[in-house]
Amino acid sequence: MPIPLILFCLCLLFAPPALAEAPDLSALKRTGTGKVEKIIDGLTILLKDEKIIRLSGIDLPGAPGDPENPYALAAKAALENALPEGTDILIYQTRKAKIGRQNRMGHDLAHLVTKNGERWINGLLVEKGLARAFPTDNNPEMADALFTLEEQAIASKTALWAAQSAPVFTPEQAEKIIGHVAVIEGRVHKAAAVRNKLYLNFGADWKSDFTVMISPTIRKKLA
Repeated sequence: MPIPLILFCLCLLFAPPALAEAPDLSALKRTGTGKVEKIIDGLTILLKDEKIIRLSGIDLPGAPGDPENPYALAAKAALENALPEGTDILIYQTRKAKIGRQNRMGHDLAHLVTKNGERWINGLLVEKGLARAFPTDNNPEMADALFTLEEQAIASKTALWAAQSAPVFTPEQAEKIIGHVAVIEGRVHKAAAVRNKLYLNFGADWKSDFTVMISPTIRKKLA
């Protein structure tokens, strides 16, 4: 009999210190400035010079551009309130010039701060419980500060951290949330080990259905 399985993708773990009111951005490089044209979605900002900024180090539940996603709508509204048209912003990016500054769509991955230095936009969304800390190998900077804000939001059960508020997706819906942290619940159709990697298949056709691959390193840790 297939066993119900809940999968939760966790990003890197850090032990965060207390967050200063004005975050230290010295781990990043200031790569430019700009003026806000409009908010595209809960993670994406269009500047007057037509540059598109994708907020790095954070993620939204589900698809950020989904008009039926309440978290995406709330995050977009928060950005519109914090960054009205014409707002001057400072752009900070990873110091690695060739890796981590752009996504595959050509959008700039960055942390934004209002020109007066009063608002760190990425941290603002996490603090309000509208986004989750999601540092990556290419953009690990500010992880400590983001996780501190996330812990505070979790403790106060703010927004998406309120009881039972985090959405759970089915394997059939997984295609819609590619590239995002999500909880997926389903039944394993078949398990197989290939070249020491463990595969959990949630459908009959592993080539097209949702499949989880567990690497040898993770298998050792699970053991």
